[in-house]
Amino acid sequence: TVVRARTLTPDGAEVPVDDAHRGVDDPYAGTPLRGDARQLRLEFQRVEPGAIVDYEVISPRPHPDVVGAWWDAYVLGNADPTVQARYALDLPIDAPRHVRARSMPDPREVVAGDRRVLTWEAADLPAYRPEDAARAEVPAVQAASVASWREVDAWYHALFAPRSRATPTVAARAEALTRGLKDRRARVAAIYGFVEQHVRYLGIEFGIGAYQPRPADGTLAQARGDCKDMTALMVAMLDAVGIEAHPALIRPADQGPFDTQHASPGQFSHVLLYVPDPGGDLWLDATAGLGTLTAVPSVLRGQPALVVNGRGGELRTVPLGDPGAHTMIETVTYDLNATGGGRLRSALALKGDLAGSLRQRLRPLEPAARDLLLRAPGFLLGDERRPAEVTIEGVDDPRAALAVQSWEQSEDLVAVRLDGALVVPFGLSLFTRGPLHVLGAGAHLATPRVFERRLVLRPPPGYTFDWAPVRHRVEQGPVTFTVEEHRAPGQTTVVSRLRINARRGGSDDHDDLMAVAREVRDALEQPLAMRPGPDFDRVALLSAVVEERPGDARLKMLLGRTLLDGGRTHEAVDVLSEAAEAAPEDPAIQSLLITALLRADDVGRAEEPLRRLAAREDAPPEVFRLLAAMLMEDERTGAAVDVLQA
Repeated sequence: TVVRARTLTPDGAEVPVDDAHRGVDDPYAGTPLRGDARQLRLEFQRVEPGAIVDYEVISPRPHPDVVGAWWDAYVLGNADPTVQARYALDLPIDAPRHVRARSMPDPREVVAGDRRVLTWEAADLPAYRPEDAARAEVPAVQAASVASWREVDAWYHALFAPRSRATPTVAARAEALTRGLKDRRARVAAIYGFVEQHVRYLGIEFGIGAYQPRPADGTLAQARGDCKDMTALMVAMLDAVGIEAHPALIRPADQGPFDTQHASPGQFSHVLLYVPDPGGDLWLDATAGLGTLTAVPSVLRGQPALVVNGRGGELRTVPLGDPGAHTMIETVTYDLNATGGGRLRSALALKGDLAGSLRQRLRPLEPAARDLLLRAPGFLLGDERRPAEVTIEGVDDPRAALAVQSWEQSEDLVAVRLDGALVVPFGLSLFTRGPLHVLGAGAHLATPRVFERRLVLRPPPGYTFDWAPVRHRVEQGPVTFTVEEHRAPGQTTVVSRLRINARRGGSDDHDDLMAVAREVRDALEQPLAMRPGPDFDRVALLSAVVEERPGDARLKMLLGRTLLDGGRTHEAVDVLSEAAEAAPEDPAIQSLLITALLRADDVGRAEEPLRRLAAREDAPPEVFRLLAAMLMEDERTGAAVDVLQA
């Protein structure tokens, strides 16, 4: 109920919010959620510097269909300065209540008949930033009918337990899924994988349905459900095969701070599955599409969660995790030939949250679309490279590491210098390109991770590595970056390793990572040159390059010049003639061909390239004099005069 909504302007005018500028909207519009929650929209007019936005709204609690508990919360501070904020809690005098007020004075209490009204007021509040809420500095009031987490556990267990019973239909499906699986985790993975892939997300949030799941057998039959429905189905199926599991109520990190001192169902907005396990407890969110037994959405890592077990509950924290359990390890191998081409291979292995991030992108796709994504330019190999073939293993196995292998055969993998050296630019780009960028920023920073890239360089026999072995280490906050090189006959391996330790991501973590990146860039940016042995033959190298790129006239010019410098004039003439025919407008090629022909005493053939040069607007006088001299020597005096007159 809107008691009033108005703008008070600096000149004293009162501008009410009329019916045309207010409305009640469905917060679930455009999502797979359906429910009776509504949000009030008030559009205030003539809001200008010095104006006051003034409104009073009454919200009844609880929802008429929600029995056994009620709760409410109100934040009195805003992103803009607040002149005055008031929160009044009007309830029966004998109603149970548990109230927690942050950064607020004690309330004013008024008792009238069988009602009690508690009123909190705050005045002249500054503008608050999101990080202020995390430090509990923003004035706020939280109220609930429950006084402890044990009561919250009892309330939700009464709603959840009857809906998560293993009916014969549910039990039969669970037994079929786990038949022959003796390993406990394998059975959990089979059921989790089935629910995640079989049940399509659809939230029915009407009345008590916003909190109580639908019966497990109904979710199984309809293959539709939200987080609590999927969790109830998994609890029922696991119970049918003798595995203990419970729902866990949680508040994602992006929905504001969690107050462990205030027991209230209203602090939670999501349900996931908790499975106690000797090998490490499992936290499974079937709605996230991660497809990985050890993966948890980054917004849930490090968050408090109430495990509802009907025995008082347990307030636990979803682990941030061990960096070694959430890894991306890639081995990139260059098998090079003398011309800078060869085969580029990538072997990628992901575990934990990082495997989940990539599975989240791959699993919804049909095999053909999945292959197109993996073979997209730059997706796996970086630098706009497109692999000729990609193989993937473990994408549908929640317990397995995700393995992706790809390769490309190319004539142009690395640069080649004229001295025959093969050159690979080394620095941050070699570490960050390829699959790392496709996992998303959250996958990078939010929780503990290890990213490792092994660069293997295999030049042709006889080549040497023309740089000091690379070794560097830098630490900044939770971020550690190391790089070290291991040499063996015929190859060298440079191992780069980025480790992000246990701390929830934030601006500090981002600053630490950027500081590490700058230091690594400054310390490591260099070309890695692999030099050929003493028997290096430049002509042989350039001949091989020209054979690979027969249409490149400039490469032929380079080969021709090298032949000319080596006294192999007639070979130079042949190569440069091909170049001149391919690029008749290139003056450098024509000039070099003329030089070769004159050295070969083939003056007659030099006339054509000379005339090509003379036809250019920027032709120097020397071209005309040389052409005229050749014509005079050939006793073609008239033609020589014409050239000189031109």
